[in-house]
Amino acid sequence: MPVGEQKKIPIYGKHFSVKLTSILDFETDKVYMEESDSFNAEVFLAIFKSGLAFVSIG
Repeated sequence: MPVGEQKKIPIYGKHFSVKLTSILDFETDKVYMEESDSFNAEVFLAIFKSGLAFVSIG
């Protein structure tokens, strides 16, 4: 194997990923967390809207 290259290791089976998004409110020390299987614009907008309701403004 040439210097500076890594050995390729075959991986078998299914690989699942979960996207975890969290918001921390520094004033109240509360943490809002949401997980989803996918992360696209619709999921981001839903998390953003529910996050705005979570954070105390002002």
